[in-house]
Amino acid sequence: MTTQLIDEATYNALTTIPVEARTAQMQEQIEAYEAQNNLNVDAEEHAPTTLVEPTVAPVEVVDTNTQPISQDAANDESVAPEWSLESVELDAELAEQMKLSLDVLDDQLSIADQRYKNFLALAAKATCLVKWTGPFILDVRVGDNVVFAKHVANTLGLLSFNHLLAESVLNKEIKEHQLQNKYVTLCSVPLQAKRDTSVNGYDQVKKGCQFVVHTQAMKYVHNDDLNIAKLENIFSSEEIKEPYKETSTPILRVRLNQQEWVEKHENRLTDLIAQFNTQHKVIAPKVKAETFKAWSGILALALLWDKAIYDDMVKLMNEFVGVQGLEVKVKLACALSVVVPEYQAFVQRFNAEEHITTVVLKNLLKGLGLKDHEISNGFAELGLQLGKNLGGFELSNLTNKVVENVDYQDTDIQKYLNNLRSKLEPEVAKAA
Repeated sequence: MTTQLIDEATYNALTTIPVEARTAQMQEQIEAYEAQNNLNVDAEEHAPTTLVEPTVAPVEVVDTNTQPISQDAANDESVAPEWSLESVELDAELAEQMKLSLDVLDDQLSIADQRYKNFLALAAKATCLVKWTGPFILDVRVGDNVVFAKHVANTLGLLSFNHLLAESVLNKEIKEHQLQNKYVTLCSVPLQAKRDTSVNGYDQVKKGCQFVVHTQAMKYVHNDDLNIAKLENIFSSEEIKEPYKETSTPILRVRLNQQEWVEKHENRLTDLIAQFNTQHKVIAPKVKAETFKAWSGILALALLWDKAIYDDMVKLMNEFVGVQGLEVKVKLACALSVVVPEYQAFVQRFNAEEHITTVVLKNLLKGLGLKDHEISNGFAELGLQLGKNLGGFELSNLTNKVVENVDYQDTDIQKYLNNLRSKLEPEVAKAA
């Protein structure tokens, strides 16, 4: 049988899958593409470690049920056939497994919004696909009840294939455990400081996904491209019912069934994940490639489970991480529009000078989740070099930059502003 030639987008997606996880058909397609294009590449040694963005149809294509291939690919007789979401058949066995996971969530946690319940169940199960999708980080914010925070973290971990409950996001003990347990899911309640202690061989560790459950007292927040969501106020009650353990019958049933199902459908899952990553720009054009890849396991499982739930997950993805396409200066201007009025009200209360020091301003912006490079690059793009304004800025100058760069009618900007406002501390002056 002649191996069907694939296009560049499919090749790029397939080579992101670890060699040991590829099917024989996938490896044959990779080798055939390289031979056809005279590529002197050893796929086992030189597969890219980050997703290469494929050539895709123009962004204005909005029908995600039938995904068109790129125009270049359309003129190439060797391309793979058009891929359609509608052609993916539902999996009754997976649907039954998802019901088991939802039953556990219903027994252990009070989540009012069914979309969030489905999302958490899918995220937990997607930890089983991490060797093909790469890891993700999911943040959940609860009240100040540490015991409940640990209960949430442990419940999500129990629904994954294997987990470690920890009081830090990283330390020596965690690293040593990861070395001994491939792809283990890390469930953290960050009560202790992160410590990146050197551990021999850690550069070879196969990392799993991470659930981080924060109490209101904690300020540690991931701003990583692997972060797929930051959930807040999703629990209608913090009552702790009889907690499940790894040996509890409902957990044993979930873990055993999902492991058997993943092994049984490995080829189908790897192919589906690869197809999703070729459609990144069509499904979610404003989501970064690395973040979309971290979401791909959740999307693949949702599509196999229920088409309506898949649509919900796409909407949630765009809600959580769909504003990554905003320019750095626009993000900074949005952040300024949130902190400057609050700080201005504070200084006016004391008849103080309407001026803010660089140190205080940077602290406020970091409190909203902006990274150092986003802050420095954003100011540079706004024409306000931090290095030339060490003493700080007049509040009126910052307000002018907000007016020039923030379009309050833009729906993406509205979503980003709502996200920023949810993080704002009432007492802005604490940053001083």
